[in-house]
Amino acid sequence: MSQTEAIERFKNKINAIDDVQLGDYRRKAQTYLNRLKLELSQPDQDLCYKILEIENLISYSYPQDLNELVNGINERVSTLA
Repeated sequence: MSQTEAIERFKNKINAIDDVQLGDYRRKAQTYLNRLKLELSQPDQDLCYKILEIENLISYSYPQDLNELVNGINERVSTLA
C-alpha cells in the first residue's frame, strides 16, 4: 500500500467514527493512527511531526467536549499529504 493510500484510508476511518463517548472515540482514533504508523514504510520528517501532533491530541489533550476533539483531529488530519 502506498503512503497516499494509507493516509486516505486513515482519513476515511477517522471521519467514519460515530461514537458519542469521548473515551470510545479516542480509542478508535488511536487504533487507526497506530495502523497508519505501521502502514507507512518511511515517512518523511514533516509527516512524522504531523502524526505526532495527532497522537498528542488524541492521547494527551483533555478537551471537555467531543466536538472540540473531533474538530482538532480533523483539522490536523486535513494537513496530511
